[in-house]
Amino acid sequence: MEENHQGRFIPLVLHGSWSDGVFFVWGESEEPAPKPRGRRPRVLPHPYAASPDCLRQALEALAPSGDWDGIPETKRVILLPSGDNSPLLPPWLITEAAAADTKVEPQLAPWKVTGLALDALSALDLLVTLPLHGSETRRWGADLRYWGLVAKVALEILAQHKYLPGLEESEGQYRAVWLPVTDNTQDRARLRALAQAMPPVCRALFTTDNVQTDRAPAPRELLDAFVKQVIDRTVRDWGRSRLDRRRRSPLSVAAGAWWPALWNDDGTIAVPVAQRRELLHMFDAWQDWMGQLRGAADVGFRLCFRLEPPEVDPETEQVVSSDWQLRYMLQASDDPSLLVPAEQVWSARGSTLRVLSRKFENAQEHLLAGLGMAARLFPPIMASLHTARPQACRLSVDEAYAFLREVGPLLEGSGFGVLVPPWWNKPSARLGVRAKLKADASIVGQGILNMNALVAFDWELALGDEPLSQEEFQRLAALKMPLVRVRGQWVMLQPEEIEAAIAFWEKKHRQDQATLRDALGMALGAEQEIGGLPLQSVQASGWLDD
Repeated sequence: MEENHQGRFIPLVLHGSWSDGVFFVWGESEEPAPKPRGRRPRVLPHPYAASPDCLRQALEALAPSGDWDGIPETKRVILLPSGDNSPLLPPWLITEAAAADTKVEPQLAPWKVTGLALDALSALDLLVTLPLHGSETRRWGADLRYWGLVAKVALEILAQHKYLPGLEESEGQYRAVWLPVTDNTQDRARLRALAQAMPPVCRALFTTDNVQTDRAPAPRELLDAFVKQVIDRTVRDWGRSRLDRRRRSPLSVAAGAWWPALWNDDGTIAVPVAQRRELLHMFDAWQDWMGQLRGAADVGFRLCFRLEPPEVDPETEQVVSSDWQLRYMLQASDDPSLLVPAEQVWSARGSTLRVLSRKFENAQEHLLAGLGMAARLFPPIMASLHTARPQACRLSVDEAYAFLREVGPLLEGSGFGVLVPPWWNKPSARLGVRAKLKADASIVGQGILNMNALVAFDWELALGDEPLSQEEFQRLAALKMPLVRVRGQWVMLQPEEIEAAIAFWEKKHRQDQATLRDALGMALGAEQEIGGLPLQSVQASGWLDD
């Protein structure tokens, strides 16, 4: 609800979408817009479009910290479902004249609207304030709600530092830009889902009266353009006050000009005419590097690593070999469940690998190229490249532990697929402690129950839900291995957890009493660790359990 010039509050629905480099904000009001004078225009103005002043008041109410008075006005033509005389309005804005149009079959019709042209930073200031749910959401249209969700995704990309400095070329001119890096499976899936969920009204804005629906931007094209611009403008704004743009670059003239261009407003790289060829070589080198970074994302599949534990005799449950296996395979970018083992890749004839209804072009080349890149991050892979057709590499237990803890996430962040055993990162694979609470029944009978009453504890080490005796723990610790198999499952024994467990046996097991207040705090999850070990469970009995 916004206040008009007469002091009366009128209903208002805000709209907005990314259009030709600006975020265009407009609104629908219950109050009719002034009728134009003179000749009938080719495209009629929206009869219920909110005035720019009304829009500024609405933005001020939503985001008071923004400078909305200086936002320029602009016009767009928008395709909207319409009746004979006007666009169809939301139910809570329908007037008597507009209500008559709801009785006819709606058709798409163009309408000219005047709105505000927000740059990417101003758009971000507005969109992050919009809640995704609640009764207030009826105050803005589906387009604005959609871009509010996209803006929050862009903030996640910024917070996770998923962006890189880069270059752009257009008609022989080069610009320094900041580009989002969204090559992992989760980011690609989320952006694909966002593009599919884009409301049609987001693509219905045009800059000319000659409206042609086949010229409307594709959803993914529009989404990528907005996210890219938000990332670029925000990083420039944040870095401008934190980094010294004047520092001299020890690199070439082109690189020295590229650095300050990353922080100025338009990103233009200014180099003398004599150094234009050097800038061209720099751009080509950057394109080659980005091509390697994107890797499988551009070809529909990527290299994937699957860590497999040593073989176990099914009858004796004894480990047959101490070596772990890191197997190589190709993984479809749009279907992570589609995995092709390296041996199947090498057995393919020709340059095309066919799996089910899918085609993998130049699969063998991409497999080798990916292994070469990954070997720089994990040297054990390099040894397998001495064979003509590498399929896997053997790992010691320490190398497998390093892969699980450090290398796997690093490879995943670099665009590779990583599959680890299902027990990894589960509580059952870690050493912890459990507590059993025993309360004296006479306390309740004597009527002396209070929060300072003492409760008896039985402490024990545990692997998941299984208790671990001191003797069993000592045998495991004597192995001095970070990954051990206990009672049919693999578990992780970190050096700091072993030290904490030794201290636990020396101290905690002698502390067999605590106050009822402390006992209830542990049972309700107020304490997450005991002596540096995760508290996995607290069991109570009798009246204390009740």
